[in-house]
Parts: sequence; structure tokens; C-alpha cells
Amino acid sequence: MASGRDEEPCEIRCDAAQLDIEGPSDSLHLMLDDRARVKPLNAGVELYAHSEASREMVLVLLKLGTAEASFVQQLRASGKVFLDFPQRFTLTHMLGQGGCARVYCAKHADGEAAIKVAETKIEKDLLLRESRFLHELSSDHVVKPLGLYEFGVKGNPCVALALEKMDGDLCDLIPAGGLDEASARPLMKQLVCALGDLHGQGKAHRDLKPANILYRGTSDGPLLKLCDFGLACGFDENEQWKHACGTPGYCAPEVLRREGRADAKSDLFSLGVVFFVMLTSLLPENLHGVCPTPSASDDCLQLLVGLLEPDAQKRC
Repeated sequence: MASGRDEEPCEIRCDAAQLDIEGPSDSLHLMLDDRARVKPLNAGVELYAHSEASREMVLVLLKLGTAEASFVQQLRASGKVFLDFPQRFTLTHMLGQGGCARVYCAKHADGEAAIKVAETKIEKDLLLRESRFLHELSSDHVVKPLGLYEFGVKGNPCVALALEKMDGDLCDLIPAGGLDEASARPLMKQLVCALGDLHGQGKAHRDLKPANILYRGTSDGPLLKLCDFGLACGFDENEQWKHACGTPGYCAPEVLRREGRADAKSDLFSLGVVFFVMLTSLLPENLHGVCPTPSASDDCLQLLVGLLEPDAQKRC
């Protein structure tokens, strides 16, 4: 995730096979093969990392990696897989660790960037998948990729995806007790536009949650952008739709029951949960009689009921 969580700065040098981190003894001190002290990016538990269904999904991703391999070959042929990562970026501190990569803040000639670094085969496949989707998508509400890099051990390089640096994620914008409806409305409007762009281009996110929604402060208010597309899928990738994925608490009922597939309809359910969280700072306890606050307007309730409809076919 390319968020802007504060960590104590320390100097990080890129060395061929590892990241050497120098700084005070209480600052981050990690090698690429040492994750013991990495803090999770969010408290949510990724379903694909903790269930049999998820392991099946990852295996399918590895089997059907032709699109990712072709994508990387095309980038290499066009000179867009860069090998000069250590020369372009100076890593300053770690932002955290997501489902398929560790995320660092980095300085470069034009400012700051968020760098996602993957080392294992599964991590690299998911990161390459995310990179492919980001390069294919066109939307003002999707985080912008700045480049794909390989560095490290010859024959088994690490993969780094550089992304535009944002100020934080949606969690940072939600106070205890939630936002008032007037404050939540423009944020929700942006998320509807984001999913409209995504679904209009034949793709589903499949892991929508506040931690995967980044923001940048502007004079007109927070600008929201979706991130973390490692579980995203195209509508034409039929085989992969059969596998459950997402984050518990945000998954649609049909996905949890494995009676349906994670697709555009399940994205809408996740959006409904996100909207409820924006208004209350809590996850909904059940899907019956959903009412975030006594003062919720009729329009607000109608939208929530439509998005949180348990029957995917009736979901708005």
C-alpha cells in the first residue's frame, strides 16, 4: 500500500542483493529476508493468506501467469523494466507490509514515491499482476504507477513497483464515531466513480477496504485513489473467479459461503461496508435493519440497503 504513515526516518542504501538499513538502534533494521519486525499495514486479515480457498487461488494465479509473463516481456522489450533502481531511488523508511510486498518511502529526482518490494515467487507474481492492472487502467481514482524495476541477485532478482506517494489511507480520515453524512458524501462519490471506471474497463478490485483506499490532501478536500490490485481480476479471467478472496468483514456473503464469485457485485457489497465504516467507524454486525445513525437520511439508508443486499442479483 502506498500510504504515508509516519515512521522514524533512517537511511537505507540499496545494495545488489539486500537493503542495508542504517539508523538509531530503535529504528527499522531489516534485511530483505528478515520480516520479524515488520509491522502490518492494517489490522485486517487477508483471506487469501489464511485459508485453503486462498491457497487454491494463489496456485491458480501461478498456473495462469501467462498474462503477467507476457506483460513483463513487453515491458522489457520496450525498455520499461528498469534495472537502475539504486540510482533512481533513495529509500528513507519503511511504511509497512501488505499482502504481497513490503512498502518503503523513497526520494527521487521529482519528489517522493512509495516502493513495493517483492522477493518470493508468490509475492513477485502478485506484484507483477498488480503492476499489469495499474498499467492497463485509466482512472483519476487509481494510484499511478511510476515504473517497474528489477534489482538484486542475478537470476532471481527482487521486483520493485514504484507508485505515486499519497498522504495516507481512508482510515486516517475516519474519526472515532465516524464522519457526518455531509463529510462522507464527497468521499463516497469518488469511490463510486473509482469503481465505475474499474468495472467499465472490465475489471474488479476484489479487496476493497479503507486500507486499500489512499488519499492526498488538496484545496478541494481529500482526493481518493484505489490501490493494492494484487487480487484484482478481469471479467474475462473466468477460471480465477471461482476462488474466494478478499478481507473478512468486507467480503460479500456469496464469497464467504463460496456460493458465488468475487466480481463487480461483490465490489459493491465491499463498498457498502466501507460506507458504513465511514459513517460509524465500525463494521456492520448484521445485514438486517442496517441503520448507521439515528439521524441518517433516507437517501443514505437507501444506498446502504442497496449496497449491502445479501442477494448479489438484487444488489444495486
